Amino acid sequence: MLRIIVVAQLLVGLVLHLGSLREMTRNISHIKTGPLRFKWNVLRMIVLALAIAYIAYTAQLLAEGEGKAGINEDLLVGTAAVLVSLFVYGVADLSFQTVRDFRDISQLKKLAHQDQLTGAFNRRHFDFALEEAVRIAKLNKEPLSLIAMDIDHFKSINDEYGHLSGDAVLRTVCDAIVRQSRHTDIVARYGGDEFMIIVSGDAAIAVTLAERVRAMVENLEVDLPTRAKLRVTVSVGFAAMVSGDSPDTWFTRADAALFQAKRRGRNRVEDANSLESRSSIGRGGPVITELSIAEASASR
Repeated sequence: MLRIIVVAQLLVGLVLHLGSLREMTRNISHIKTGPLRFKWNVLRMIVLALAIAYIAYTAQLLAEGEGKAGINEDLLVGTAAVLVSLFVYGVADLSFQTVRDFRDISQLKKLAHQDQLTGAFNRRHFDFALEEAVRIAKLNKEPLSLIAMDIDHFKSINDEYGHLSGDAVLRTVCDAIVRQSRHTDIVARYGGDEFMIIVSGDAAIAVTLAERVRAMVENLEVDLPTRAKLRVTVSVGFAAMVSGDSPDTWFTRADAALFQAKRRGRNRVEDANSLESRSSIGRGGPVITELSIAEASASR
């Protein structure tokens, strides 16, 4: 009976160690590179050493026989070792699985809400954020503004320089928008070359942000895959939320201000609440200017 117990302990120990090793290998195989490779190898050697030590220990018990004094105490120690191993490797396996699952869930959330080209929020997230922003602003009676902008003559950029160059322009412009925005603002690529910013603040804050973005983009030189340089501008419209605004009406007013900016010459900012007044800010100017590499270097 004693030998059966010992053999059973041996089998349980082997299954435990090998099973844990298999699970850990499967769950953290993605980190077995770079600086973590050494730590992974150390962990693997520890598991292997424990398995060998357990086999040697149970083999010694079998060799000493049932009449050996203190063998019951040894068996008790062996059983405790198995239970401790089960706990330790069970916790480790659970931790690795939790890390893996959390990583996968985070990646899925990121894909669902982030525009893959620019890194800004996508339209799906924007639509949800717009509804929530309106609801919270009305509840707390806080000012809120919406900025709409798109890149002037973007279609001609794609047609003349190719879609890879268009992608480079989108990334550069989006980076400028994010750099000028505050952490409380929500920047989203609404579609194509149009970007939206939900601004926590009134019209004065919105127009300041819009003009900063417009001026920054105007002074940028976009590096194209063709090694050329390109200058672009943006047209911007904004609308401060007013009493009675719904997400749809608010968005429509900001979008109308954007089209007004385009009609009035582009590279400018327009206020939806006073389209026919002096609130037109900014100036017209050259929309696209291509620089040679030599000219770009000299201009720095």
